[in-house]
Amino acid sequence: MTVIEIVLGAITRQRVDAIVNAANSSLLDSSGVVDGQIHANGGPAIAEECRTLRATTLPNGLAEGAAVATTAGELSAKWVIHTVGPRYSRQEDRSEVLQSCYQRSLAVADQLGAETVAFPLLSPGMWPKHDAVTQAVAAVRAARTNVRVVKFVVAFPEVVDLLRRAVDLFSTLTPSVDARSTDSLPRERGDVPSSTPTDDGTEDDEDDPGLPPALMTLIHLDPGGYGLLTAHEVASVCGHDRDAVLDYLRITQVHEIKWRESAKTARGESDSKKGDARDYESRAWARTYESLRSALRVIALPDATRAAPAAAKQSPAS
Repeated sequence: MTVIEIVLGAITRQRVDAIVNAANSSLLDSSGVVDGQIHANGGPAIAEECRTLRATTLPNGLAEGAAVATTAGELSAKWVIHTVGPRYSRQEDRSEVLQSCYQRSLAVADQLGAETVAFPLLSPGMWPKHDAVTQAVAAVRAARTNVRVVKFVVAFPEVVDLLRRAVDLFSTLTPSVDARSTDSLPRERGDVPSSTPTDDGTEDDEDDPGLPPALMTLIHLDPGGYGLLTAHEVASVCGHDRDAVLDYLRITQVHEIKWRESAKTARGESDSKKGDARDYESRAWARTYESLRSALRVIALPDATRAAPAAAKQSPAS
């Protein structure tokens, strides 16, 4: 697996095989911060190769999400890989384009034989930083690449902290959350059994095998539904998939209602300990429900605030 390193500093000072440039689509306008630093420190050879690309293979410029390599000129790296990040939109999910910047840059690195690559945070100033960081780490973790080390090089300590959190999150996941097996996941939520009430009044002491893997992952990353993950992280675990999140909302609502009714039954049988445990589970599912609703807002689709309205009427925001 590719090792991810996080560096606070200047990308032009990194001793790597390839440096990724947050380029302008024209490849000729180096007014961006990272773009300007790379051209200023790399010398005229980089701009000369960019002009050659525009005159030959890229007459219309470099498309968003695409990547192309040039010499690194006077930099310590061998190559500069140029990629164009998309602008963020509240009306359209463009995360696939942003992830493509990282993955296609790594594909170019593989073609070059590069083993170490330094990335800036792409689409800076055009994308919410929490989500930009999550997209960056998700893309690298999902990439099939021979690159041995990826360095994320950023200029601000707060972005370093966000990157570390995202790396920690994805260290628990395989590249494809929806394809992961749940066999290696923990079997308990803290001190409370993870059993699910069944229709005949008995309990299944194993995790519900019918739960989607991404929802199982979310539950185990935030046992008890305490809101340990940001809305951006929840959205990423769910693959930024609106329809999947809506399905997960319905599932969490069903489980919340079952546990709440089971708690009432236990108290009716004068078993307060079991009633308290089942209340805990009901509240945990309710909080997971609210986390999923927050994730829908991050996905930024028009009806995010109206998701699963029938379930919302019954679900407490505890």
